[in-house]
Amino acid sequence: AEDGGEDELIRADSYILPESLRDHVDGILSLLELDEALPPLALDDVAPPGSGGNISSSGGQEFVQEGDEEEEVATEMEVDEDEMQDVSSKQDVRQPRFCQCKHYPCGKLCGLRSYLNGSVITPRRLRRAYNMPDVARPGSWEAEERVATTQLVYSSVHQFWSPRDRQHFQKSFGLPIEAVQEVDNNGVHRSDWRCSQRPSSCAEANLDVQYMNAMSPWSKIELFYNKRRPRLGVYTSFMVGLLELESIPHVISISYSIPELAIHRDFTRAFDKIMATVGLRGATVLAASGDNGAYGAGKCERGRQVGWPVASPYVTSVGATMGVESGLPEIGMSTHSDSRQARAGRQPLITSGGGYSAHEPVPPWQRDHVPWNAQGRGVPDVALAGHVYAVRNGFTWHASDGTSASTPVFAGMISLINAERKARGEPLVGFLNPLLYANAWAFNDITRGGNWCGRHGAPCCGGFSAGRGWDPVTGLGSPDFRRLARALNAASKPGPGPGP
Repeated sequence: AEDGGEDELIRADSYILPESLRDHVDGILSLLELDEALPPLALDDVAPPGSGGNISSSGGQEFVQEGDEEEEVATEMEVDEDEMQDVSSKQDVRQPRFCQCKHYPCGKLCGLRSYLNGSVITPRRLRRAYNMPDVARPGSWEAEERVATTQLVYSSVHQFWSPRDRQHFQKSFGLPIEAVQEVDNNGVHRSDWRCSQRPSSCAEANLDVQYMNAMSPWSKIELFYNKRRPRLGVYTSFMVGLLELESIPHVISISYSIPELAIHRDFTRAFDKIMATVGLRGATVLAASGDNGAYGAGKCERGRQVGWPVASPYVTSVGATMGVESGLPEIGMSTHSDSRQARAGRQPLITSGGGYSAHEPVPPWQRDHVPWNAQGRGVPDVALAGHVYAVRNGFTWHASDGTSASTPVFAGMISLINAERKARGEPLVGFLNPLLYANAWAFNDITRGGNWCGRHGAPCCGGFSAGRGWDPVTGLGSPDFRRLARALNAASKPGPGPGP
């Protein structure tokens, strides 16, 4: 055991099964892999002017004490009605005095907009950028359709979420006030007090529950906390717990990743089989592609490496773009960029992950899209805005970057499509990947950007460039929701599995 009384970590180098069992067992979990921490993808606060990009969402910051929250939210909603005017070309966005933000993070949403010169992602901006429908009115048939769908946020590494932050976020953007149901047996992970005292402990979970809800606000939202247990490998309790749920959620969003080569092949095979099982039961699983560019392990000497579980062919991998926040065309998100998109607001703090799997072969549906000499499954499948999201955290407004922002947004889109299919008596979308590649016309092709450098600009070891068609920076591109809905609604059944 380590000094300080931490649990001892035990791992076997190999194991032997009786010959009579070898043809019936794919692998034994938690023997060959260490119980590694699952760090949230870089969910850093956007740096203030002149800071050099070094500010992070660590605790110990002073927070604005709010008085009449109801009055403040009403004021923010009034400002939000005019928020969609393109302010990307303005260097000085004039705001009323009560909207000024002299100290980051900001007490008011309009203050955050002013602080970032208008270049900030909000739910309304996402809906307009991706051709999505407006939020359904209470009591409407659209709202009734969407209540019948479920979506789940995966959470881990001591993350909590704040009901007060989430309710303030919902009121600020005119969203229905719906509850989050925790469906695991790993304790309660909602805490206003913890989020106010240490915002970094809530940064990922708050982002996930706020933006998945924002895209499909009438869908029931659940949270599964994957507790780290001594001598249990990563994701083990989640894999087992998911199958034990009375009802599998229709859409599952995972914003966590570790380097693929840190996971033993026996474990990835078991994970693939479970994800295939939940896919057959109608669930769609999405995961963030990572924030370290092409070198997902964060060091040049470890080589180009994608993350996991995003490399699984049964998971839809989601990368990040920038441009939507400032009203400019989308490009691949990168810290090492001198583009108009990077200069319009604050410098991006992450680089969207992408590349080719070292474990998983090219699945059949990707063969006509990836380069002819590709040896592994290509990542990501799709990409969406991932730069400067307005997030309510610790009773103040922050701006966050990450593929962990784009993933729950795309998950919410799939929930809306599930609602349409259920209303017509059709099956859920389920296993998504073959349908995406069969309908590449439903995506906006993104041909600029690269993933040469890691988050915060290091390391810079090289990588890939975006181009026409699928690429290992932005995948098939960003979705046009109405085209995607038309394509998926026309599909009567899931496509084939990835094969042997």
